[in-house]
Amino acid sequence: FFPFVKMSLNPLILEECRIVAKKDFTPEEFTFLTLKQIKYKDSAGTEHQWESVERPRNCEGADGVAILAVLSDDNTIVQEASFPKLAYGKEILLVAQFRPPVGKIVLEFPSGLIEPGESAAVAALRELREETGYSGEIFKISPIFYGEPGMSNSSCHLAFVSVDIKNPENLDPKPHLDDGELLRHVRVPFCEHFLDALVRLAETNGWVLDAKLYALAAGLELGSNLSANSDESSKGGDKAIAEEGRKGDKEETKKHVEEKEVKKEGKSKERKIKEEKEKQQEEEEVLELTGHVKGKNAKKKGKNGFSIDGNKARARTPKFSFLPFTERKGDMSKYDDKEEEEEEDEAEDDDEEEEMVEMGAEDMMELMAAMMGGGGAEMDFSGAAGLDGIFGFNPLAGMGGMG
Repeated sequence: FFPFVKMSLNPLILEECRIVAKKDFTPEEFTFLTLKQIKYKDSAGTEHQWESVERPRNCEGADGVAILAVLSDDNTIVQEASFPKLAYGKEILLVAQFRPPVGKIVLEFPSGLIEPGESAAVAALRELREETGYSGEIFKISPIFYGEPGMSNSSCHLAFVSVDIKNPENLDPKPHLDDGELLRHVRVPFCEHFLDALVRLAETNGWVLDAKLYALAAGLELGSNLSANSDESSKGGDKAIAEEGRKGDKEETKKHVEEKEVKKEGKSKERKIKEEKEKQQEEEEVLELTGHVKGKNAKKKGKNGFSIDGNKARARTPKFSFLPFTERKGDMSKYDDKEEEEEEDEAEDDDEEEEMVEMGAEDMMELMAAMMGGGGAEMDFSGAAGLDGIFGFNPLAGMGGMG
């Protein structure tokens, strides 16, 4: 059930130890205690003897109850879930009582015996009123525990009580002590160094501390130290986690920036390659267009002896000798089919260039028709002088004698 608990091995089986006899040695004048001689056997069957002091059992359960009372003046009722945190800064109600067995004043919790028919809670509130004059509310009852099991079977509960000192019942508290009870109540601040405060208080006044009170104060101090160490560890852990998180964020940011730079560089390269491709494509288109125009001009030049540049025409001297018109007409007629095929090929070229070339050709044809005088048998050179005005020179110069 408790795997973290480690126990030493013992050849004797503790659970088999048992009491075999008790002998009463109590004097007749004893009222609250009895003296006993006890005989018991261990698991090996060996018999042993023990002496003890016992209380007459007036009820089932514990013999008495001790009270840890937390005083509050701000209407704050301490509850089990808020103890001890909510009790810090408040006061603990204790008593300084003369105890004849030790012959000293003992600083301890208010306490008393449980009467027949009482519960631990009822006995706790009754004893608190009797010894201190305060009234309160129970918020926790401890299990039974034994204060000095090596000498006595005396048992006790610890009752946790919240006391509102602004309650009218607590404005003028007056104890109701039994005969022989010599005590006064003491209000001690419940602070971080509660144990040290108790020790100094006892030493200053020549008192001694009750074991139950000391054990509780030591336990609270231990718990406070553990909580502080836990908080420091938690802070250290949180700091380490935060530092690791910041480190991770920095690395993630650096990685993100690097990825962004790579993407940016890649996009820049892609854009550059694209621009180079587009530039190359434009150059190829220009070269293709330039070569196409030159090719077409070369075709035209070969066909009719004229070079076409835009809509401007420049006549060149034909490289062939003119024959009489009738013979040229007869000679040229056989090339009609070839010219039609060439014109069909040219129609597949760029529309704008085709229009430019075609318009120039039509102008030339009209010009040649005008020179030929409407299609007579011989060429009319009367318009030759007019060619100088159009072309800047006479393309028919040197062709006299063909009239």
